[in-house]
Amino acid sequence: MKAPHLALLGFALVATGPAFAQVDEAEIEKRLESIEAQVNRMEQNINRLTAVFEKEELVARQRQKARERMRRDAKTYSAEQLEEIERLYQTANDREADPELVQQNLAQIVREFPAANRAGCAVLYLGQRSEGDERLEHLRRASTAHADCFYGNGVQVGPYAHWYLALHYRDSGDRAKAEEQLQIITEKYPEALNHRGAALSELMPRFFGDSP
Repeated sequence: MKAPHLALLGFALVATGPAFAQVDEAEIEKRLESIEAQVNRMEQNINRLTAVFEKEELVARQRQKARERMRRDAKTYSAEQLEEIERLYQTANDREADPELVQQNLAQIVREFPAANRAGCAVLYLGQRSEGDERLEHLRRASTAHADCFYGNGVQVGPYAHWYLALHYRDSGDRAKAEEQLQIITEKYPEALNHRGAALSELMPRFFGDSP
């Protein structure tokens, strides 16, 4: 007959056998899943931060281009002329300004100071405020003759005019011409922005409303 303490030892050995090993493996698997979930969350956060950083860098680059384009005006126009251009232009940003006066002032900039950076912005504004053939004329002019002009926030006139042309053709039912305008943006202006700081290229997949 075995001694009592030997019987207890035998029971202990059985208790630490395969059944208990399975419990340990399940616990390990659970911990691994928890760690994997944490890693996934960290990767998502890193990706979001990277996207924000890249967007900030893109906006900074485009705003630098805008500043460089604006500085070029000093070689063409006097300080007094530049002040007059800005005075005329700012009526477009005044919500209480008479619409007819805004139209006249923008047209005056284009007529009297055609080489100015603000002339490109003025032509594009005129296009946005117009309809029909007049709208197309202004937008086409902005996309070609004033393509290198910029708004202060980094929005370039050329690609933004192409974007509005694409919107016009899309709403008119001419998808082929709309796609043609988007292709120009993709090829010539891959870093072009809208006024909210979003890259136009990122907005294209949903442009026609047929993407998930």
